[in-house]
Amino acid sequence: MIQIKSTNIVQKKSIFNFSAFYNAYSIKYNRKFDVHAAEIIDKCFIQHEEFALQVLTTKSKLYFDYSPLELGTETNSRSFLATKCVQKYLGKLWYGDINQQGFNTVHINLLVGLNET
Repeated sequence: MIQIKSTNIVQKKSIFNFSAFYNAYSIKYNRKFDVHAAEIIDKCFIQHEEFALQVLTTKSKLYFDYSPLELGTETNSRSFLATKCVQKYLGKLWYGDINQQGFNTVHINLLVGLNET
């Protein structure tokens, strides 16, 4: 009976050590994934913005029907989530398709001027 208890303790301890090892291993490789994914999506975004935005949201069977954006969110990939591509996508979600840079202040002034009369 004492031997069974000691075996259970050893098994629990070895599971705990494996869990700590796996967590350290996982953190190391999640960070590598984060950096590489950020570099890839940045290069893609520089070449063709719309294609990069499409890749960002396309689900893949290779990744169990997750999109790169969903994977980045699930793994808390901060470098990936901070890329220009992801930020532009989130900006489109937040603001819609408003073209902020192309919106001319002359048109705003004209519209405001018409409303005042």
